[in-house]
Amino acid sequence: MKKEGTFIEALSAILVKHHVFAKKEEAALIKAFKDSSADYFEEFLIDEGLVDDINVIRALGEYFQVPTTDVVGHFFDHSLLRMFPKSFLLSKGVIPFEVDEESMVVVAADPADQSLLPELGEYVSYDIRFTVGLRRHICDAVKEFYDEALTQEVRDLDIEEKLRQKNEALQIKRDKIVDIYDEESE
Repeated sequence: MKKEGTFIEALSAILVKHHVFAKKEEAALIKAFKDSSADYFEEFLIDEGLVDDINVIRALGEYFQVPTTDVVGHFFDHSLLRMFPKSFLLSKGVIPFEVDEESMVVVAADPADQSLLPELGEYVSYDIRFTVGLRRHICDAVKEFYDEALTQEVRDLDIEEKLRQKNEALQIKRDKIVDIYDEESE
């Protein structure tokens, strides 16, 4: 969520209602956020140590009226993530969570984004159900998946190179043994 007044005020009101911070602090927090360089109000609250992740996720669920999902520590199905380009997942703050028959559950930082459903439809034909999660956690999970995949490829290449070098060394040893044997046979 960018610096949009109604979202900020609504999320603040939810956090006040849940006694996460006092009503008298609300205006000062909103002003501090607007004066900051932070792009997302919920990230600002967490980064400043004003609210913990769990309370922010709960408030987001109430605001968007969708279930919440904390993606930290979740092992994602590689085949689901590979259905989408990394750049799309990061720019939209989404990650495919699970597939159940004809529907896909997608964790989104902004499930109310009107462009999200048609853009997801460019990659998959599932019915989409949204849950909400923290953008930073979603993006961290996406980066971790794609960075692991890149690391795995590098490791595979390293192993292949070592095997090739070992085979070459063995071939050289075999050739030397054959040469010695040929010399002795003469």
